[in-house]
Amino acid sequence: MVYKTGHHGSHNATLDGQEESEYANPNWMETRFSEEFVTFIPAVRGWAMEKNDPPWRHPLQSIKEALVQKSAGKVFQIDQGIPAKPDGVDEAEWQDFLNRTNGNSYFVAYSVPDF
Repeated sequence: MVYKTGHHGSHNATLDGQEESEYANPNWMETRFSEEFVTFIPAVRGWAMEKNDPPWRHPLQSIKEALVQKSAGKVFQIDQGIPAKPDGVDEAEWQDFLNRTNGNSYFVAYSVPDF
């Protein structure tokens, strides 16, 4: 399950909801697809902080931290490449994630598992 955050990971465009909601949201995806839950954040933090007055805090740190927690660290941010394995994440699950990931400083590609 891939979730693309809205509007650079801002508070007003990232879906909110509960696991029992009828629509997809991070809580819903975490409980239904925990091992496959991967997030993409289309944000370039350096640009947002340097080119705007006042600076835009994209992604919002609290949203990114929640997504990292809910997806066991499988969060791609466009300006950060392949994420590092967080503490406490199962090694086999992380290796499966890395096996589906390809990229360099210009792109990141992720192969969605076939259910």
